[in-house]
Amino acid sequence: PEFAQSVDQLFDNTIPAMMECQKKGWCKALGMTGYPLEVQYEILQRSVKEKIVWDQSLVYGHFNLHNTSLFSQPSFNGKSFASFCREKRLSLAAAAPLSMGLLTHTDSPDWHPASEALKQACQVAASICRSRGVNISALATVVALSNPNISYTLIGIRNRDEVERAAAAASRFAGLTNTSSEEALLKVLTAEEYGAWQILQDSSTGPFAQVWKNGSYKWDGIQNARDFWMEMEEKDRKHLLHKG
Repeated sequence: PEFAQSVDQLFDNTIPAMMECQKKGWCKALGMTGYPLEVQYEILQRSVKEKIVWDQSLVYGHFNLHNTSLFSQPSFNGKSFASFCREKRLSLAAAAPLSMGLLTHTDSPDWHPASEALKQACQVAASICRSRGVNISALATVVALSNPNISYTLIGIRNRDEVERAAAAASRFAGLTNTSSEEALLKVLTAEEYGAWQILQDSSTGPFAQVWKNGSYKWDGIQNARDFWMEMEEKDRKHLLHKG
């Protein structure tokens, strides 16, 4: 929703069109996705007043090795966004457990909106994992799958090896029920993986300690959307000049 020119535009045009599709039976459920949790929260709160019922929220980049703000950020009337969704009986899904390519053993994508400090921290984290014989992508996937309060996790996959790695991560949880994230990780992580995870989560000396301290563990999704519209306006301007 942050890429709409305004929230009013969504309520005036997009959401009524979605509700009409639901009314006609073209879709069963209503959901939304976006990076800034604040924007989704604003829409959901306003929807309550306008008696609009949402079924699902899909977030991305807010539950991974360097960013757990989905559960740890009490910015929504004193609650985390996950707690808010649970209170409203809204199904919560999470995407990008590898932080859109940051939590891998390859260079981060050029287009990635993260700060250089976060990109470097992820590279250090990958090196720590590699030195202990741990694949950081596999670790990140298992950690993302461990939270029982997330309905499902979406992960981007490029090839067969990544499909098999994701399937292997998911299969570790077979038979596990009624366990917290911490209990599940104790059972499914190897000793090497658990040790690496503990180092990565150290808020004093771990690779993410500094970005957690200065707030650069996430990026500004709203500013990214503004940059997008500025780019579109510039393209329109050049197009009009070319036509003239």
